[in-house]
Amino acid sequence: MCTACSAIAQRVSLAALLETLSVEYSPRVVSPPFYDRVGIRMLTPKMNNYDWTDQFLKLYEVALKKYEDGNRQVETYFSHQEKDFLARIGCRPMEIYDFVEDAPDLSYETALLITAARRDYFLTKQQGEWSNNMLKIEDFPEKKDSIEGIEWLPRIILKAKARLRGELPVDLMYCCGGDRSFLNRHNIHPADFLRLVWSAMNDDAKIVEFVEYAT
Repeated sequence: MCTACSAIAQRVSLAALLETLSVEYSPRVVSPPFYDRVGIRMLTPKMNNYDWTDQFLKLYEVALKKYEDGNRQVETYFSHQEKDFLARIGCRPMEIYDFVEDAPDLSYETALLITAARRDYFLTKQQGEWSNNMLKIEDFPEKKDSIEGIEWLPRIILKAKARLRGELPVDLMYCCGGDRSFLNRHNIHPADFLRLVWSAMNDDAKIVEFVEYAT
């Protein structure tokens, strides 16, 4: 490919990425320390974003070991520094506790992909700022509620939205056994469903259409 064509292709790819992430691109943006070249907020200069997955794996393994040893006090799982790392990727300690509690039915790889989807949303849509809103258990549809005859779908849609925004109550888990059963039945990966809900955030009809197509 010629140099000019390659440059055009790179611009097209960048534009497609930004459109997917719903981030406005402005070449005139002067990047402060906490932002990258296209205005997407980064974590902090002191945090190594390149290997965040390695750090996450270490904390997952710490939590898994403590859970297997019988420790059920999630507040004792991580140091202040480790909790700070989790906060900077949009993750709560309780979410890792839920992951290890449901292992091996819920694999580490799935836990990582779910966390990555939340991290992407946290850094792009929320610009690295935690939501002050927290939903309550009674806000969620009942398990038997349905859309277009599909039971559980109203419930998991709201759970996915709340998981993306960091607004899921501590007593609820996205990708619990019921969620996994639903997603397995409809042939959708849990992390893919999160990104589907992100892309169709205010249009549940698109989600229903996708679920019907995937099944």
